[in-house]
Amino acid sequence: MAGHRTDNEAVTRYATARRAGDLLYLAGVSGRGADNVIPGVTENADGTVSLDMFVQTIGCFKNLEAQLTSHGLTLEHLVDLTCYLTNMDDYMRFVDAFNKAFDGLNAPPRTTIGVASLPDPKLCIEIKGVACFSDSRATD
Repeated sequence: MAGHRTDNEAVTRYATARRAGDLLYLAGVSGRGADNVIPGVTENADGTVSLDMFVQTIGCFKNLEAQLTSHGLTLEHLVDLTCYLTNMDDYMRFVDAFNKAFDGLNAPPRTTIGVASLPDPKLCIEIKGVACFSDSRATD
């Protein structure tokens, strides 16, 4: 499934989603594609790597949306998000991508946390969420 590493069973033996009553808990997703390619990664001539927070965040939301769709839900069914950023200097790039993903939608509450690293050094963001099968699109 996109957003999750699929090439190493030892590190992928977890549920990507779990329903409990009316709630669907989604494991953290990245922008990683089903082909294990991470978008927004540029390998520079000097050997360094540049990570694009905006591109990876949009990838996260595409993967969350695909996972929600597989359960008959949409982004509007999200009732909570936790976002993990490896570089808080990129916070406004994250906010721009978040606002683009939820343009015209009732965005859920979110918590944004700065972390030292994620499981792959080419990842700069991971997002986990909770969705509700009942009408969660109500106003605040």
